[in-house]
Amino acid sequence: MQEQSKTNNEGRDEVTVYFKDEAFSIHRGSHTVIDLKKLFGIPDNYELTVLGDGITVLPDDGRYTVKGGEHFGANPKRGTDG
Repeated sequence: MQEQSKTNNEGRDEVTVYFKDEAFSIHRGSHTVIDLKKLFGIPDNYELTVLGDGITVLPDDGRYTVKGGEHFGANPKRGTDG
């Protein structure tokens, strides 16, 4: 029984983040941007943004450290010719 509680609470607290005013429960810590986009249901041709003191665009090949309480958004990616 001790193993189970140890596995479930390995310093990875669940926190709440928001996408389009919908609450999502996620583990605090580092996540790939692609995994966050999947969680929120964001299509590949959109970019994930963090809303705060401004709008920060997160690159698809990047990571983001979730602290809890963040508000995320999405915008269509700017296309190149074509």
